Amino acid sequence: MGQAGFDVVVIGAGVIGLSIAARLASDRRSVLILERDSGFARGITSRNSEVIHAGIYYPAGSLKATSCVEGRAQLYAWCEARGVPHSRLGKLIVASDEDEISTLDDLLVRGEANGVSGLRLLDADAVARLEPAVRAEAALESSETGIVDAYELCLSLLAAAEARGAVLALEREVVGLEQAAVGWRIEVAAPSGSEVIEATCVIDAAGLAADHIASLAGIDVDAAGWRQHAMMSRPGQCAAVATRKDGAAETTPAHLRTAQTAPSCSTPLSEHVPAKPWLPIECDHHTRAGQHGTESIPETRS
Repeated sequence: MGQAGFDVVVIGAGVIGLSIAARLASDRRSVLILERDSGFARGITSRNSEVIHAGIYYPAGSLKATSCVEGRAQLYAWCEARGVPHSRLGKLIVASDEDEISTLDDLLVRGEANGVSGLRLLDADAVARLEPAVRAEAALESSETGIVDAYELCLSLLAAAEARGAVLALEREVVGLEQAAVGWRIEVAAPSGSEVIEATCVIDAAGLAADHIASLAGIDVDAAGWRQHAMMSRPGQCAAVATRKDGAAETTPAHLRTAQTAPSCSTPLSEHVPAKPWLPIECDHHTRAGQHGTESIPETRS
């Protein structure tokens, strides 16, 4: 590729990177997407429960709450307009004993404060009628929760980005990043050797490698308070924890078990659209019994 100039370089071809590229690409703005793997959506985009969350758990008025509620509506609209497989199947957050019912009350108040619609409390009999396979003292039903095919979603985002002129470069790993006279100079490791790319703007959407990319640009994510950690709240359950600059901790539920590594695909993207390159994700807290998903109440919430 040699020396080439782009208005925007997005590092990472997961759902975040592709979403940004689709939004920014235009006739007046050149966008390049760099992906170190041999296909897009091979990282954490394909290592999750593919749930479209309603926005119940986040603190009222927080950016996470606002983004989740607004983003959910936009995501459903995107999927419906572009034929992306998805289902607004709803979810039951269950209380396995009477002591947990008060937590459901708290979640209902928080969800409504966040602007989440379609929430209602169910007693044990109502839960049994709705989902006979689920045994619970009570449940909070979230009718706006759904699931989405993450790969097909990314495929639609890539199609939108490419239709607006964006370029996806696979097997391109960023190994150097430094400021230039105008913008950034990016050193990339490619199968054919080292490449240098210049860009006015660089967007770090590298997933689990985002902290490494930030460090290449001279950013200390720990000093900035941007690093997230995982902590176990009880066996089989975890929460993502982000430490703020003031030292306080913010937690969001993860509920995920480690999935198997996806096999790589050497076939060029331009020649075919590969089948899903990952195996189904198992999750202890998002089972699909009947029509609804179910989730037990974690011990760690904020």
